[in-house]
Amino acid sequence: MTSSNDTTHDSPSTAMAVRQRFGELEPLQEHFLSRLLHLTTLRHDALGRQPRDEAAVKLLSKAIYATYLDCVGVNIGDQAQALMDPSLHQA
Repeated sequence: MTSSNDTTHDSPSTAMAVRQRFGELEPLQEHFLSRLLHLTTLRHDALGRQPRDEAAVKLLSKAIYATYLDCVGVNIGDQAQALMDPSLHQA
């Protein structure tokens, strides 16, 4: 699904994007939002590929949901919902 050259959810650029959008967060909150941003980006990319890898899309969707629940658990559900807005991934 990803190559070894892909950035991970812990990359400084993903964390910086989360900080720029939501300001100062606790480390765990930042981690979960960065992970969610990374996963939603991967899912968007997977949906655009032809032929579509339905198994990858399904796994990413489940990972996104689990990470969303983690966000709700650390009181950042509203921010998580904002990150899942499909318009964020349009070119």
